[in-house]
Amino acid sequence: MGKKSQSSQGNQPQGRHAIQVTLSDMDGTLLDTEAIYESVHRNYMSQYNITVPQRELDLLRGTGAKNFHDLLSQKSAQFAIDNPSHITFSQERITEFYNVLAARPDLVSEIKPVLNKFKSLVNNNEPALIVTNSAFKTVEHTMAAASLKDVFWKNAIASDYVIQQGYDVKPSGDPYLLGLNRMNKTHGVQHSPLNCIVLEDSRVGVNSGLDFGGHILHVITDVSQALSEAEVRQMRADSSYLKAQANNAFAHSHGLSYTACKPEDFESVYDGLVADSQQGAALPRYNNLA
Repeated sequence: MGKKSQSSQGNQPQGRHAIQVTLSDMDGTLLDTEAIYESVHRNYMSQYNITVPQRELDLLRGTGAKNFHDLLSQKSAQFAIDNPSHITFSQERITEFYNVLAARPDLVSEIKPVLNKFKSLVNNNEPALIVTNSAFKTVEHTMAAASLKDVFWKNAIASDYVIQQGYDVKPSGDPYLLGLNRMNKTHGVQHSPLNCIVLEDSRVGVNSGLDFGGHILHVITDVSQALSEAEVRQMRADSSYLKAQANNAFAHSHGLSYTACKPEDFESVYDGLVADSQQGAALPRYNNLA
């Protein structure tokens, strides 16, 4: 991880671990934008006569432009010559994304159970924030395509802000740490990662949330992103937050829970996790309801 703020790293005494903050990914969690990204990537693959197994593409979901640049460079020498830098490729890729988005805004669809719940939290002035690997301009374009006003997403933590602050993007937990710090400042509180529930759809996003130290609610909008108990256990073992909390038995026994569910079950599962946490119950280490 990058720089670590000490304000959210203190010990968490039992009885104070109720979920108070909701931090949510955007793409694939609140909005389905995957068709646009697939169109962009397949245009590149067609242009350079590249074939990539779907499994390889699935593993890169949510990782950003650099990993796609590296993959396509390995598959095509000509692509590597034409795109020597992942930075320039990233700029070209996002331009192509905007072109597809402008031509086909209908490709963006709401994941209504998650989006509606998240909007209601913001509307009720509860600590809830979008944390995304997309740039803020992309957030603006995507929300506009979905005809969504900026009331609930205007303060989103986007990748360009994360990088400007000297932090790492997902799968690092840094973006979620920045999100928590912003919520603490905005609402005048001092919550820790143990008070946070992270809403994610991708493997990369779940890894980020566990690295940060939050509880995970994994919304399975694509079965290729499902995680086994062993994979979640390994991500938890690698968590920067738990490594920093090595002497905090409470954090290790009550932190970094993982629950997976289908979108249609999201609201009841979310409400159940929040209620259980408020009653002092330890949340599930691994519970796949999808």
